[in-house]
Order: sequence, then C-alpha cells, then structure tokens
Amino acid sequence: MDMVLKGLRDKEVFVYIDDILIATETKERHFEVLKLVLEALRAANLKFKPQKCIFLCDRVAFLGHEVTRSGVRVDPSKIERIQQYPRPTCVAEMRAFLGLCGYYRKLVFGFSKIAQPLFELTKAKAPWKWEETQENAFAKLKECLKSAPVLSQPDVEAARSGERPYAIYTDAS
Repeated sequence: MDMVLKGLRDKEVFVYIDDILIATETKERHFEVLKLVLEALRAANLKFKPQKCIFLCDRVAFLGHEVTRSGVRVDPSKIERIQQYPRPTCVAEMRAFLGLCGYYRKLVFGFSKIAQPLFELTKAKAPWKWEETQENAFAKLKECLKSAPVLSQPDVEAARSGERPYAIYTDAS
C-alpha cells in the first residue's frame, strides 16, 4: 500500500499497512484526494470493501486513536477497556496490561517513571509482590490515560505573536 500511494502521502493521506486515512480542510478537497486514492488503487488492481469505509466524517477511529480536526487522542473505547482492566495477578497479565497502555505512552508524560513499579514485576526471576507501590502505579497509569491530552500541531503564528506559546519536551533515552 505504501508503494501504491507513495506519491499521495503527505499531510492529507496517511497509510498504515492496509488502512488509509484521508484528512482534508474542505469537502471539495476531500473528493479530489479521494479520487486520486481510488485511481491509484484501481491502477494497482487493489480492491476494498465499501462497507468498511467511512466517508466525510468529523471524527474517525484510526489505529486505536480518535482523529478529529482538533487533533489525535486515545480512542474512547480503548480508555474504557483500560479503565475496566482488572488488577493483574501474574506476569503474563501484567505484560498484557503494560502492552495495552504502552501503545499510548506518547500521550502520558513520564510514562516510564509511572509504570516502573509494574515493569519490575515482569523481570526474570522477580518475585510477584503486589504492594502499595504497584497499586498506586496501576491506578495512576489508568488515570493518566483517562485524562490523556489531545495531540495537535502547534499554532506557529499564535506562538510567534505570544498569544499561545508552547514548550517542547524531549526524551533523550
């Protein structure tokens, strides 16, 4: 799919394996880009199921995220799944929980530090001891994901004017 849509991938067409997301500013532009995508798929003799397509919507679930005009956030159905996740009772369950949460680590400031007590339980030959430290980390991780921010591109002009400044945090690890 990457090769088929190579010339179209920019700020409006996003591809992951066989999932395609088209995000445009106007309905007219959306139809233009959609036509180009469909023509590229037809030229490559690729087919799609119309019943699996969603057209002209304000928000869409894409790869576990909800994408809207204002940005990207955790898909609400995933937040609910994380909130309902029972306390792990073994290493396999802990790894499953950390895997689910880890997918959204970029949305949780200090994810590794918060989850560290939980990761300790997954180390080889580590005894399974669920204590207050693990309970607090488990609850905090759930809470952080429930209130995770919406990721959006900064408004450079508003930042330059001082109207809405922003800071960039990096992780050198």
